[in-house]
Order: sequence, then structure tokens, then C-alpha cells
Amino acid sequence: MTDDSLPFWRRKALSEMTEEEWESLCDGCGRCCLVKLEEEAPEGEPEPENPRIFFTDVGCRLLDTHSCRCRDYANRDALVPDCVRLTARVVQEIGWLPPTCAYRRLAEGKDLAWWHPLVSGDPETVHWAGISVRGRVRASEDKVAEEALEDHIVGWPLRVPKRARKPPGEGGTAPPNDSLGARGRSRLPVADGRGVAGGPLAPPSAPGQKARPVPDKNRAQAMKLPGPDHPITIEPNPNHVRIIFNGRVVADTRRALTVKEASLAPVLYIPREDAETRYLERTSHTTHCPYKGDAAYYSLRVGDREAVNAVWSYEHPYPAMAALAGRLAFYPDRVEAIEQIPEETEGEAGAPGG
Repeated sequence: MTDDSLPFWRRKALSEMTEEEWESLCDGCGRCCLVKLEEEAPEGEPEPENPRIFFTDVGCRLLDTHSCRCRDYANRDALVPDCVRLTARVVQEIGWLPPTCAYRRLAEGKDLAWWHPLVSGDPETVHWAGISVRGRVRASEDKVAEEALEDHIVGWPLRVPKRARKPPGEGGTAPPNDSLGARGRSRLPVADGRGVAGGPLAPPSAPGQKARPVPDKNRAQAMKLPGPDHPITIEPNPNHVRIIFNGRVVADTRRALTVKEASLAPVLYIPREDAETRYLERTSHTTHCPYKGDAAYYSLRVGDREAVNAVWSYEHPYPAMAALAGRLAFYPDRVEAIEQIPEETEGEAGAPGG
């Protein structure tokens, strides 16, 4: 017999909850939307039976790093095919959910924590208590090469912040008056049929294992300068560059800069004045690059089509990257085309005119 005066999560098993109740359990921390790395055995050795999982401070391409929620939750399965949808069964089967996760806590017979929005009545307490990833995501997975993910391994997603351990009034620090939603899902990016994403439960130690411990990145990162270990070159692009979205030319320039950074694909940066800024809408999404600084993001909207966070800009870059200030870069897979037309072909048959 249950007491109907109790909140639903205290009187229902996870498998008994309605869809609305299940969704409301997500506290909006965003930890499960961080890219994770799976331990791999040295070459020639059998794969570990229970591979360790290592979290990074790299976010899913759909993660809004301010709200800490998915920017296209309804379509996430189509946009991120390896997104794992949490169910009562999946919660029992996977072993990498953070200890702060409401689904994990309830599955372990614990109650929701004081900072959970269902308990506090305030969706901002999850941020104030330091549970969420707000301010801690260094980059989107779109901007980090797979081989560089190990450099982003962090331990904080598997820890409970000190501020969150005791509620205000019981020894904990009281949140400000204006105290400060990762729904039921998380994922391991997959390559060659194996998980390649993670966060450290324990650092692998056997020689040859790909995942390795690195210093905790849970603090402000010092500015880094390009060098032999991470070269960055900025050169004028000699071509006429046009960017097309939904049949419209949204940028047209002969003054693009080509940035080549380490092993990453070259990126074109367009002068803002050569872009149709009326099609741009600034979003709250931001990322940080230790070499270039903080990037602001814009969505493209032309007619009935929108590409969310398709454009980024280093508006106040670090001094070494000053040439990029205010310029716009476009994700190639979020626009129809990025055309580079050699100057010598301008006006030739079949080539767009100037």
C-alpha cells in the first residue's frame, strides 16, 4: 500500500513511471552529454570484460553548454545516432552514470538530492550546487579531433561537489536569492563498433591502453601559444568564397582567411561585413579554445530552414589569433555548400560570376 501524499519518485519504481514523470527526473546537469572514452586493451590482448569509462570535458554537438540541455531533444536520435536513450532497464545495465544522476540514485534506493529541481522547486539549484556542466565544457565534439580526446579526460563528472553535499540550513552554503535541463539519455560515441568516448572511474594502467589519466581540467585553462606540438597557421585564401544555405548566398568574400590547426581540417574565417548578418541569430552557446579564446555561436535562419549553432566567431581572441577577431566560421555539414572559386576561373562558362 502506498501513501499518495508522497511524491511520485518515492512511491513508484522507475519502471512504473509515466513518460512525463520519467522526463522530469532529469535534473538538467548535462553530465551524461559529455563525450566518454572506453578503455582499450593493448594490441594482441583480449578486450577487458568490464572496460573502464573515462569522461571528458568535451560536449555532444547538441549540448547547450549554458542551459545544459539538448538543443534538439525531439530529433536527437536522428542527429546523433549513437545517443543512448535511458530506460529503467538501461539504467540498471550501464555502469557509467554519474553518482549525482537522479536515475542512478533512485535505482540504488536513494532519494533525490536537495538541489534537484523537483525538490528545490528551482531549476537553477543544479547549477548553483556545481552539479551541472555549465562553465566546464571546453569544446564541442565537432571541434576536437578523436585523437585529441584523451587530452580532455577529467574526473569531476564522477564526483559530488562539496557545495552539493549538504543542503542550506544543514551546514551547506545558502544559494543567492537569484540562485542560479540531458533528459533521460546519454551516449558513448562509437567508432569501429566500439565505444570511444568516456570519464575516469579509474585510470587504466596497462601499457598500450589508449585511455590514460591526465591532470584534472576542472579549472580555468591558461592561454596556450601555438608551437611545434600544436601548430596554427593563418593565411589569406586566394579564392572567391561563397557560402550557400537554403538556396541563398549567406556569405560572399574574396578576403577569407584559412586557418590550419594541428591535425584538424582547415577552417575558413569570413569577414563579418561580407556575410548577410540578417540571417544570423546569436545563441547562448559558447565554447573555449585554449589557443584562440572564447567562441560565440550563431544559428542560420533562411526562409523555413534553420541550422542551429552553425556559425561561430572569436570576437575577442587571444593576441596570437588577433587576425580572427570578429570573423565568422561556418560548419560545412550545416550549410549547403562552401564554394571556393579560383580567381582565374571567374567568368568562365559554368563558373559563378563575380
